[in-house]
Amino acid sequence: MDSTVVDVDASNAQPVTLTVTFDGTPVAGVKVYFQNPDSSLISNTLTDDDGVATALMPNGGFVTSVDAFGVPVPAGVSRREVHIYSGVKPGDHLNLANHSFDSQTVEITGPIDTTAGVTTYEMSSPCGRTRVANPGSAGGPPIWTLSLDRPCPTTDFLLTSLDGEEQIVHWAYVPNVAVGPTIDLSSASLTSTPTTKTYALSNADAFGSQAFVRQVLASSHGPVEEFQDTASDLNVNLLLAASMGLPSFPNAIDIVDVSAAPNVDAEHHLIDWGAFANSYAVDVGARALPEISAPTVDTTLHQLTWTQAVGGAVPDFVTAFATVTRSEPSFSNWRVWIAAPAGTSIALPTLPTDVADFNIAATDEVFITNVNLGKVPGGYDAVRANIFDLAFAVLDGRSPTTFITGATGSATLELWAPRGRLARTAPQKRILTGRTH
Repeated sequence: MDSTVVDVDASNAQPVTLTVTFDGTPVAGVKVYFQNPDSSLISNTLTDDDGVATALMPNGGFVTSVDAFGVPVPAGVSRREVHIYSGVKPGDHLNLANHSFDSQTVEITGPIDTTAGVTTYEMSSPCGRTRVANPGSAGGPPIWTLSLDRPCPTTDFLLTSLDGEEQIVHWAYVPNVAVGPTIDLSSASLTSTPTTKTYALSNADAFGSQAFVRQVLASSHGPVEEFQDTASDLNVNLLLAASMGLPSFPNAIDIVDVSAAPNVDAEHHLIDWGAFANSYAVDVGARALPEISAPTVDTTLHQLTWTQAVGGAVPDFVTAFATVTRSEPSFSNWRVWIAAPAGTSIALPTLPTDVADFNIAATDEVFITNVNLGKVPGGYDAVRANIFDLAFAVLDGRSPTTFITGATGSATLELWAPRGRLARTAPQKRILTGRTH
């Protein structure tokens, strides 16, 4: 394309910034393009020593980073990565962050539960979780070896004793613990009993005959523990129901993620959060987003398009992830992340070619990995700054609760992936059967 920089009408524009960090450290020297809605170039620049690039932009343009985190590839193979923010507004402060997964190992001594039937102890925190078998009366207190999955100078611990059916017998909560190589929690009182919480999903035929209920309990440090049950047996009143026994620790942030995949390629999530409550109800039919299918890249119109069913709640934004392979004139491979206001298509900017030609051609092989719709408090404006947190979470297989802000709220997501490649698989945490003590 013509990479000539165009003038911007300052009366309709404000600075837009992109900050790139890795493990909280600024990443300098990242190529960034600022473009108008018609792809004309505003600025072709690099992030500075603070990881920041900025330009004066009007409403609705594009901001694109190239190789922000240096994607590792096998020797002799060229693979690049671009992140595209579409529908940018004047005054936006965009953040592109990534994290390493270096772990810290700590040894934790816990309290003993002498109740008959205890078979397992579990320890969970915002920084990691683990469990050990009950050492028995002659084995001393339970000792956990925990690999913390992120920097964690201070955290909260939830200790639970479980019976042979994976149900909570007792629990103890220890907040604001300084993390070191060894942690002694043996004085914690492992005597609190679980609280029964019920879940009612009305108009649930939109989800088919069953749904997964993921219950997350969080503190100010992040998600402490999560539990999952299956709501099944849709009754004549189109109601799905479930119940769990939960550790209702003080000041818990109660996050419920109800999900289902009535279409094998599309997974729906209804997410609600607030103070802990012993009952939860949601109208599935009123919240579910429209089904999407068959995403494809139209190289003539230069956009990603898909089919969207009639009806359903109106989404606020869409994110997509694809890999592109080009064989001629030389082999190259790159990944494309893009976020945009909701619609049935995403316009792709025509990018400068000074680094490489990332403009998808008809002869390129394109594999669309994810297309995700979202409806959140405040809409796309509220989440655009950190929009790729969702994309990272989905591809990592984590519960998509990234957009939880404020004391209470609701969000609805739909995650599309090719058949058999949905991000969520069977729960990695224990599945509660609905039986409570």
